[in-house]
Amino acid sequence: MAAAAKKRTKSPTQARRARLLALLATGEFHSGERLAKRLRISRGGIWKLIRSLQAMGINIESVPRQGYRFPRAVDLLDRNAILAQMSSAVREVLDPLEVLLTVDSTNRYVAENAANPPGTTHVCVAEIQNAGRGRRGRSWVAPFGCGICMSMSWQFVEAPPTFSALSLAVGVAAVRDLYGTVLNEGANKGILVTTSDYGPDAYTFAKGKPLTLMNGANLLHMLEKHGHRAKIDIKAARELR
Repeated sequence: MAAAAKKRTKSPTQARRARLLALLATGEFHSGERLAKRLRISRGGIWKLIRSLQAMGINIESVPRQGYRFPRAVDLLDRNAILAQMSSAVREVLDPLEVLLTVDSTNRYVAENAANPPGTTHVCVAEIQNAGRGRRGRSWVAPFGCGICMSMSWQFVEAPPTFSALSLAVGVAAVRDLYGTVLNEGANKGILVTTSDYGPDAYTFAKGKPLTLMNGANLLHMLEKHGHRAKIDIKAARELR
């Protein structure tokens, strides 16, 4: 069975929101009564769902005696439709493909939920992103229906010998988070250690700040300096789990 078949279960409220969005996506008016019948909830429940979506920044027009609608038709992200356009070989390495309504950052979400097996990729796409991070620390906000926000992670079976050439070995997001912790806790310095390396943006962000970025080569050198000979073997480490 394809790994992409894995899917996080939506809560009842999330499922109703998704169904409501699908009904409104045409851009046509839908009365509260009609929506209530389709979703099998009260008109008050529809009003609460509408309010929750508006709170996310989704523009939903409400006109007396006509109902609710989007100002224009919207092509919603559809997980099944996306999978249908992929080859079976690509679907096999997806573990999983997640389509979210809203998220602060797809990159952060993937980084914190990357538990996919080696040789597979975790892909996350979202309709709304309200706290994304672009290059050089720029904020990246994506309102509803205005683009595609996507991040993906790949789990290597073992670290490539040219890992330092990968600009996203450890991205700037992790370094920025450490800096935020240093400021919040009033610490004198923050140290981030990885067995691989950091991307150019990570080094640029850390420059001039009380941060030390220690990559795999630095780590081995420090251990050797203190009389400990070691090597970094990602494959062997995974086999010890």
